[in-house]
Amino acid sequence: MTNPQKLDPQRITLWLRDMVEAALQEDEQERLTRSSLSELEQEYDMLDHRIDDLYEKIRDQDWRQARPIVDTMLEELGVKIDSASTEYLQLCRRTLQAQIHTAAICKHRTRGNYDFEVKLLSEHYPQNTATVLPDLDKPENTQPPTLITDALAIYLNEGVKAKGWRPATRNEYETSIRLFIEIKGDLPLTDITRDMVRDFRDKLGQLPPNREKKAQYRGKSIQELLAMPIDQPMSARTVQKNLERFSAFLRWAQGENLISNNPAEGIRPAGTPKGSTRKPFTNEDLNKLFKSKQYLQSEHKKPHHFWLPLLGLYTGARLGELCQLRTDDIIREDDVWMLHITDDNDSQQQLKTAASRRKVPVHRVLLDLGFIDYVQAQRARNSERIFPELRYYNKGGFGKKPTEWFSAYRKSCGVTDRSKVFHSFRHTLITKLSQVAPKEHVQIIVGHSDGSVTYDHYFHGLEPKVLYDVIDKLDYAIDLSFLKDQWRTYLD
Repeated sequence: MTNPQKLDPQRITLWLRDMVEAALQEDEQERLTRSSLSELEQEYDMLDHRIDDLYEKIRDQDWRQARPIVDTMLEELGVKIDSASTEYLQLCRRTLQAQIHTAAICKHRTRGNYDFEVKLLSEHYPQNTATVLPDLDKPENTQPPTLITDALAIYLNEGVKAKGWRPATRNEYETSIRLFIEIKGDLPLTDITRDMVRDFRDKLGQLPPNREKKAQYRGKSIQELLAMPIDQPMSARTVQKNLERFSAFLRWAQGENLISNNPAEGIRPAGTPKGSTRKPFTNEDLNKLFKSKQYLQSEHKKPHHFWLPLLGLYTGARLGELCQLRTDDIIREDDVWMLHITDDNDSQQQLKTAASRRKVPVHRVLLDLGFIDYVQAQRARNSERIFPELRYYNKGGFGKKPTEWFSAYRKSCGVTDRSKVFHSFRHTLITKLSQVAPKEHVQIIVGHSDGSVTYDHYFHGLEPKVLYDVIDKLDYAIDLSFLKDQWRTYLD
């Protein structure tokens, strides 16, 4: 075995290049079989999410995905080093970076740009890895640097046209990025440093949220606000969202070759925990929620009060996805009843990502409780939506009022942990189902994607009966049979 001190960086670089090129060759073969614009747009979004996920793994020092690859690399190179050593962990990071580079190249290919990969490969994986001195005779690039505002206009336009951003999403990104401009100035992108981003983060935590909505803050400059006493400054979660949007903007700029790296990557608000801030429900929580007097004594006020927690528990769907369901979205394929979660039917249906479009089998518990009969009853009333009592709001959609209702309901049931919200049903399902079903099948049920070409090609079209068998494995060991047909109580 080679001595660890003699680990050859040139051989490492060439090995990683071979890995990237092999993945790109597979991508090209897959790409030649696709032609529809919708498939390309879906792939672009999925690659975006894959890059985000890989950056998070580097930030959190989560090397589980990289370790098997690094072990293979070292074996092929005839090198043995301690898996806890700095050298090994650096190889893990470089491996994830190589996967980011691969996904970035695939994104550019999706837009028809095959020139990007030539520059990236030569810069990060030179085949002749000897040090190259700069050409002193080559004239300097005299093109003026790109300002934040100039790049922002392009970024927002691409978000709307290429990613289908809703106006609210566009405004959120623009607000976050303009906050940086207000605090640090309209700088050339290449001048932004990590220290600037940290200062941006710290100042955000001193500012009020929604400052234009409160008379005492409206119209004041950042400097004036920083000098004022603020009763309730921006929460760590809101600061994090602003940082994430600004980081996404810089990551896009990096992909466009406007900057060489993302100075915001990995910077988090002080005290923000790693990973999700939402916890799954425990069995005790579920008993409190479904053995409440509202369920035991049929005291819910509206149909959605009865159905939404049950649907959340047995589908893992997001609250907004459930609230906007139309009666036509409850379909039967191959004798399997399914929720067709889509945004194709009208402009008020909105989904988080392209991967969110999916069909989720209706669990046997929901069938036994009469969910299909309920939907048929709404159809008989000519209701377009399964919850016609819900009103649409420009900010919050159909889920605005149900979000407020469930927050009050869970507290009344004694589930007071603030990190347990409606979205916790989703985490609960993922946790339970992951113990009895393959990860890829769980991802399809909940509308996740790992962003890989192979995954999306082979698993997108699983048959309804296969998906039903997956969801049928879900068992919370809670008897809800007493709720059968209770829904009839809540129809007007």
